Parts: sequence; structure tokens; C-alpha cells
Amino acid sequence: MLHFSTYIDFSQYKDVHAPGYYMHISPSECFIGAGIWHPPADALLKIRQFIADEPDLWLAARDDEAFSRWFYLDGDSLKTAPRGFDKTHPLIEDIRRKDFIGISDIAPVLIEQADLADIACDYFIAAAPLMQFLCRALRLPY
Repeated sequence: MLHFSTYIDFSQYKDVHAPGYYMHISPSECFIGAGIWHPPADALLKIRQFIADEPDLWLAARDDEAFSRWFYLDGDSLKTAPRGFDKTHPLIEDIRRKDFIGISDIAPVLIEQADLADIACDYFIAAAPLMQFLCRALRLPY
């Protein structure tokens, strides 16, 4: 059984807890991802605070036409508002997130295409609004 995963991280952190792009290929599932999975506490706080302080920027990224056509937000969330955040904030559902990742399930037939790298790049381009928001929240270059 063959499994393949790759992670592209262009940040200063150089680990899986930084914003990046991801492609997963296995017999049971194939998907492309973008964002940040299980960020450390300081990064998570910065992202949540940026959502709370700049809701229009978050909504523009989250609801971007290309992003929302190709991706859905996934990952774990808290059951209640995080400490220090207003539980009545209009974006509390997003502030409760513990992961900020966009996932796009892809058909296994795409994996067999000669232009798979170009296909993946099209997905990564569609994820740019989320990545730009996260990098801005974390004060990282994009």
C-alpha cells in the first residue's frame, strides 16, 4: 500500500506548525490542504486575536470565491469561547478553531495526470487568501 504526503512550508518556523501547503495521496484518500494545523499557543492566540480585531479581513479570506469553491475549512475547535474572547463575538465559531486549514478532496484520477504539479498549483493559488491572512496574523512574509 503506497502513501505519499508532502508539506511545503515557506515560513521561519520550518515545521508543521506553520502556514503551508500540503498534498496527501493514499489508496483511501487524496486531498490538498492549506493553512496551519495545531499551531503552538502563541501563534493560535495571534490568529484568533487577528480574527477578532480584523473581522472583515477574515471574512474576505474565508469567503473568497475561489477559496470557498475549492476548499472547506476543517480541523478541531473548542466547545466554548477561548479564554479572553467575547463569547458573543459574531465570529466566535471561527475564533474557537484550533486549526485553520482548508481541505479540498481530490479525485484519485487527478493523481494519474501528467500535469499533477500544475493542478496542485491551481489549488494552492485558490488557497492564497487563507494563507495571506494567516501569514499577516503571524507577521510572516507571504
